[in-house]
Amino acid sequence: MKKYEYEIAGLDCAACANEIQEGLNKNPEIKNANVNFAKMKLTYETDTLSKEGIEKIVQSIEPEVELLEVNSKSKDLKNEKAQKENRKKLWLHILRLVIGIIVAGVGLYVPMPQITSTIFIALGYAILLFKTAKNAVKLLFKSKTINENLLITISCIGAYLVGKSSEGLMVIILYEIGKILEEKAINKTRKSISDLMDIKPEYANLKKGDEIEIVEPSEVKVGDIVVAKQGEKIPLDGVVVKGTASLNTASLTGESKPQDVDENDIVLSGSIVLEGLLEIKVTEKYENSTVSKILELVENATDKKAKTETFVNKAAKIYTPIVIGIAILVGIFLPLISNVTYGGENGSIYRALIFLVISCPC
Repeated sequence: MKKYEYEIAGLDCAACANEIQEGLNKNPEIKNANVNFAKMKLTYETDTLSKEGIEKIVQSIEPEVELLEVNSKSKDLKNEKAQKENRKKLWLHILRLVIGIIVAGVGLYVPMPQITSTIFIALGYAILLFKTAKNAVKLLFKSKTINENLLITISCIGAYLVGKSSEGLMVIILYEIGKILEEKAINKTRKSISDLMDIKPEYANLKKGDEIEIVEPSEVKVGDIVVAKQGEKIPLDGVVVKGTASLNTASLTGESKPQDVDENDIVLSGSIVLEGLLEIKVTEKYENSTVSKILELVENATDKKAKTETFVNKAAKIYTPIVIGIAILVGIFLPLISNVTYGGENGSIYRALIFLVISCPC
């Protein structure tokens, strides 16, 4: 089977990424489908389905998702647009959280008639719980799956109904803060990976006699002479045969101090010439060069899921329904086997809601 790779645009949910991956792998015409949420990349193998066919399957799961060619000219523009959209969504998320806290706080702590206080608290609940409840309903009806969004929604609404609105608000506020931190971490990870990809040399100055020819680094052979000018990246590993220079190797070694090199010194691909001019005899093909190996490690590290992650993705499908089932049993049958009432602070319903909350690792 032929392997294909596409960039993904319009995906903002790790659970949705797993849904897409599972949906593709269920198709007998597709093998080894993998959705990398950190890099926003899809890889799969097929002999029969076209890009349009794959996109149709993906959009049946997530309608807003679009597949982009990895080497398309519009990719950088769309990625930049996606990054701006992600930042906008994050700030809207923060704004919604702040407004929800203020509205609910007014209802809880500002002296006012009971009916007005109830309206403010209910409105604060609606603002804070809207996104979580929406995701819960979306997964429940579209994918026939339930996750922590439903647990949080049930526990918060249940807390409100049993008269513990402040505790329900605290649960959803902490959960929303956690989601915001998660979004920031994911965005930072994507930027770090994107910055790391910038160490890849785009071209090599191949010396042929007295002429300089600009070629792809992969076209250069061992023993060829390449020229690295000031401000350029060294395209391949090699030995300096002529010239001196100061190199920035921070992206390779983490060392911020420039490295001075002279004739017969070994230089690594991906280093940037800060000052000087070098003629370098190539000692490794591009696929065996330092920069190529680093990029390959990054690709493999983010594409291959750990056994634990794979297990958790499968276990989550049965874990959440079991948790809800146990909570229902606690709420209904606990008073029948112990001296506990259904309602009140020590009632079985309250304890069932506590069980739902502590069952959420989020």
